[in-house]
Amino acid sequence: MKLNGGGISPALAQWARRRLEGANWSIRKESVSQKVPTDWVSIALVASQKIRTKLDGCTVLINADEVFIKFFPRDTEFVVPTGTQRVGSNVASDAKKGCIVMVSAEMYSSKVLPPFIVMTATHNGTLARRFATWRDEGGDASVHFQPSHWMDTPTAKKYADVLVSLYPGRKIGLIWDAASAHICQEMIDYLNEKGIMYEFIPAGLTSIMQTAISTSTDL
Repeated sequence: MKLNGGGISPALAQWARRRLEGANWSIRKESVSQKVPTDWVSIALVASQKIRTKLDGCTVLINADEVFIKFFPRDTEFVVPTGTQRVGSNVASDAKKGCIVMVSAEMYSSKVLPPFIVMTATHNGTLARRFATWRDEGGDASVHFQPSHWMDTPTAKKYADVLVSLYPGRKIGLIWDAASAHICQEMIDYLNEKGIMYEFIPAGLTSIMQTAISTSTDL
Protein backbone atom coordinates (compact mmCIF):
# COMPACT_ATOMS: atom_id res chain seq x y z
CA MET A 1 0.00 0.00 0.00
CA LYS A 2 1.31 3.42 -0.98
CA LEU A 3 -0.12 6.59 0.52
CA ASN A 4 1.31 8.79 -2.24
CA GLY A 5 0.74 6.48 -5.19
CA GLY A 6 -3.03 6.31 -5.54
CA GLY A 7 -3.29 2.79 -4.12
CA ILE A 8 -5.91 3.91 -1.58
CA SER A 9 -8.56 6.62 -1.52
CA PRO A 10 -7.34 10.23 -1.10
CA ALA A 11 -9.43 10.64 2.05
CA LEU A 12 -7.90 7.57 3.71
CA ALA A 13 -4.40 8.59 2.60
CA GLN A 14 -4.88 12.06 4.08
CA TRP A 15 -6.13 10.59 7.36
CA ALA A 16 -3.13 8.24 7.57
CA ARG A 17 -0.67 11.06 6.81
CA ARG A 18 -2.17 13.27 9.51
CA ARG A 19 -1.98 10.45 12.05
CA LEU A 20 1.68 9.86 11.19
CA GLU A 21 2.52 13.56 11.32
CA GLY A 22 0.82 13.85 14.70
CA ALA A 23 3.14 11.14 16.00
CA ASN A 24 6.17 12.91 14.43
CA TRP A 25 6.61 10.37 11.61
CA SER A 26 7.00 11.04 7.87
CA ILE A 27 6.68 9.20 4.56
CA ARG A 28 10.04 9.18 2.77
CA LYS A 29 11.70 7.53 -0.19
CA GLU A 30 14.91 5.55 0.21
CA SER A 31 18.24 7.38 0.28
CA VAL A 32 21.81 6.26 0.88
CA SER A 33 22.40 5.79 4.59
CA GLN A 34 25.57 6.65 6.47
CA LYS A 35 26.52 5.23 9.85
CA VAL A 36 26.83 8.09 12.34
CA PRO A 37 29.19 7.51 15.29
CA THR A 38 27.56 7.38 18.72
CA ASP A 39 29.88 10.12 20.00
CA TRP A 40 29.23 12.34 16.98
CA VAL A 41 28.68 15.50 19.04
CA SER A 42 32.17 15.51 20.54
CA ILE A 43 33.74 14.56 17.19
CA ALA A 44 31.84 17.35 15.42
CA LEU A 45 32.88 19.96 17.99
CA VAL A 46 36.56 19.08 17.62
CA ALA A 47 36.31 19.01 13.81
CA SER A 48 34.47 22.35 13.70
CA GLN A 49 37.16 24.04 15.77
CA LYS A 50 39.86 22.57 13.53
CA ILE A 51 38.08 23.82 10.40
CA ARG A 52 37.58 27.32 11.81
CA THR A 53 41.21 27.59 12.87
CA LYS A 54 42.72 26.35 9.61
CA LEU A 55 40.41 28.20 7.19
CA ASP A 56 40.03 31.42 9.17
CA GLY A 57 41.80 33.63 6.61
CA CYS A 58 39.96 32.36 3.53
CA THR A 59 37.85 34.87 1.60
CA VAL A 60 35.92 32.11 -0.18
CA LEU A 61 34.72 29.05 1.74
CA ILE A 62 33.41 26.12 -0.30
CA ASN A 63 31.35 23.30 1.21
CA ALA A 64 31.26 20.38 -1.22
CA ASP A 65 29.88 16.87 -1.29
CA GLU A 66 29.30 14.20 -3.93
CA VAL A 67 25.68 13.20 -4.49
CA PHE A 68 24.64 10.12 -6.45
CA ILE A 69 21.66 10.68 -8.76
CA LYS A 70 19.98 7.45 -9.85
CA PHE A 71 18.64 7.29 -13.39
CA PHE A 72 16.01 4.76 -12.31
CA PRO A 73 15.12 5.51 -8.66
CA ARG A 74 13.19 2.94 -6.67
CA ASP A 75 9.56 3.68 -6.00
CA THR A 76 9.66 2.27 -2.45
CA GLU A 77 8.48 4.47 0.42
CA PHE A 78 9.22 4.20 4.13
CA VAL A 79 7.61 5.48 7.32
CA VAL A 80 10.40 7.02 9.40
CA PRO A 81 10.76 9.49 12.28
CA THR A 82 10.48 13.08 11.05
CA GLY A 83 13.89 14.66 10.52
CA THR A 84 15.69 11.44 9.58
CA GLN A 85 18.69 12.37 7.40
CA ARG A 86 18.96 9.13 5.41
CA VAL A 87 16.40 6.44 4.71
CA GLY A 88 17.11 2.81 3.85
CA SER A 89 20.41 1.08 3.20
CA ASN A 90 23.45 1.73 1.04
CA VAL A 91 22.89 1.39 -2.69
CA ALA A 92 23.98 -2.03 -3.96
CA SER A 93 26.74 -2.16 -6.56
CA ASP A 94 24.36 -3.45 -9.23
CA ALA A 95 22.04 -0.48 -8.64
CA LYS A 96 24.62 2.20 -9.49
CA LYS A 97 22.94 3.34 -12.67
CA GLY A 98 23.29 7.10 -12.57
CA CYS A 99 25.78 9.92 -12.26
CA ILE A 100 27.67 11.78 -9.57
CA VAL A 101 27.16 15.49 -8.94
CA MET A 102 29.54 17.46 -6.75
CA VAL A 103 27.18 19.87 -5.02
CA SER A 104 29.03 22.96 -3.80
CA ALA A 105 27.93 25.97 -1.78
CA GLU A 106 29.95 29.10 -0.97
CA MET A 107 29.33 29.76 2.71
CA TYR A 108 29.80 33.53 2.96
CA SER A 109 27.51 34.35 0.03
CA SER A 110 25.12 31.38 0.45
CA LYS A 111 25.58 30.77 -3.27
CA VAL A 112 25.18 27.33 -4.86
CA LEU A 113 27.94 26.78 -7.42
CA PRO A 114 27.36 25.35 -10.93
CA PRO A 115 26.98 21.55 -10.83
CA PHE A 116 30.12 19.47 -11.37
CA ILE A 117 28.75 16.35 -13.08
CA VAL A 118 30.67 13.07 -13.33
CA MET A 119 29.49 10.41 -15.79
CA THR A 120 30.82 6.92 -16.46
CA ALA A 121 33.24 6.66 -19.42
CA THR A 122 36.97 6.85 -20.06
CA HIS A 123 38.90 9.87 -18.80
CA ASN A 124 39.93 11.36 -22.13
CA GLY A 125 37.67 9.52 -24.52
CA THR A 126 35.18 10.74 -27.12
CA LEU A 127 32.59 11.92 -24.59
CA ALA A 128 35.18 13.73 -22.49
CA ARG A 129 36.39 15.63 -25.56
CA ARG A 130 32.85 16.40 -26.67
CA PHE A 131 31.90 17.98 -23.33
CA ALA A 132 35.27 19.59 -22.57
CA THR A 133 34.02 23.05 -23.61
CA TRP A 134 30.46 22.69 -22.30
CA ARG A 135 30.73 25.60 -19.84
CA ASP A 136 32.70 27.77 -22.24
CA GLU A 137 29.89 27.43 -24.78
CA GLY A 138 27.18 28.58 -22.38
CA GLY A 139 26.37 25.49 -20.31
CA ASP A 140 26.04 26.17 -16.59
CA ALA A 141 27.38 22.81 -15.44
CA SER A 142 30.72 21.21 -16.22
CA VAL A 143 30.58 17.58 -17.36
CA HIS A 144 33.38 15.09 -16.73
CA PHE A 145 33.96 11.38 -17.33
CA GLN A 146 35.79 8.61 -15.50
CA PRO A 147 35.60 4.79 -15.38
CA SER A 148 34.90 4.43 -11.65
CA HIS A 149 31.73 5.25 -9.74
CA TRP A 150 32.71 7.80 -7.07
CA MET A 151 35.10 10.61 -7.94
CA ASP A 152 38.71 9.56 -8.50
CA THR A 153 41.81 11.71 -8.04
CA PRO A 154 42.18 12.95 -11.66
CA THR A 155 38.56 14.13 -11.57
CA ALA A 156 39.02 15.68 -8.13
CA LYS A 157 41.88 17.71 -9.61
CA LYS A 158 39.53 18.98 -12.31
CA TYR A 159 37.12 20.04 -9.58
CA ALA A 160 39.91 22.05 -7.94
CA ASP A 161 40.59 23.68 -11.32
CA VAL A 162 36.94 24.71 -11.58
CA LEU A 163 37.06 26.35 -8.14
CA VAL A 164 40.13 28.36 -9.13
CA SER A 165 38.43 29.43 -12.38
CA LEU A 166 35.34 30.59 -10.47
CA TYR A 167 37.33 32.57 -7.89
CA PRO A 168 40.55 33.78 -9.57
CA GLY A 169 42.96 35.46 -7.19
CA ARG A 170 40.85 34.66 -4.12
CA LYS A 171 41.97 32.71 -1.07
CA ILE A 172 39.82 29.58 -1.35
CA GLY A 173 39.01 27.24 1.52
CA LEU A 174 37.50 23.82 0.73
CA ILE A 175 35.55 21.66 3.17
CA TRP A 176 34.77 18.15 1.93
CA ASP A 177 34.70 14.57 3.15
CA ALA A 178 37.67 12.29 3.73
CA ALA A 179 37.19 10.20 0.58
CA SER A 180 40.28 8.37 -0.64
CA ALA A 181 40.50 10.58 -3.75
CA HIS A 182 40.48 13.68 -1.53
CA ILE A 183 43.01 12.70 1.12
CA CYS A 184 45.68 10.97 -1.00
CA GLN A 185 49.06 12.70 -1.18
CA GLU A 186 48.68 13.37 -4.90
CA MET A 187 45.52 15.39 -4.27
CA ILE A 188 46.96 17.18 -1.24
CA ASP A 189 49.97 18.24 -3.31
CA TYR A 190 47.68 19.50 -6.07
CA LEU A 191 45.56 21.57 -3.69
CA ASN A 192 48.72 23.10 -2.24
CA GLU A 193 49.97 23.84 -5.76
CA LYS A 194 46.70 25.62 -6.57
CA GLY A 195 46.77 27.57 -3.32
CA ILE A 196 43.55 25.99 -2.02
CA MET A 197 43.27 25.54 1.74
CA TYR A 198 41.35 22.43 2.78
CA GLU A 199 39.90 20.49 5.68
CA PHE A 200 37.96 17.24 5.89
CA ILE A 201 34.63 16.25 7.44
CA PRO A 202 35.11 13.24 9.78
CA ALA A 203 33.76 9.87 8.65
CA GLY A 204 30.04 9.49 9.28
CA LEU A 205 29.36 13.19 9.88
CA THR A 206 28.76 14.44 6.34
CA SER A 207 24.98 14.63 6.73
CA ILE A 208 25.37 16.50 10.03
CA MET A 209 28.19 18.95 9.37
CA GLN A 210 28.14 19.53 5.63
CA THR A 211 25.87 22.36 4.43
CA ALA A 212 26.20 21.30 0.79
CA ILE A 213 24.52 17.96 1.45
CA SER A 214 21.60 19.69 3.18
CA THR A 215 21.16 21.87 0.10
CA SER A 216 21.39 18.98 -2.34
CA THR A 217 18.69 16.90 -0.66
CA ASP A 218 16.24 19.76 -1.16
CA LEU A 219 16.92 20.17 -4.89
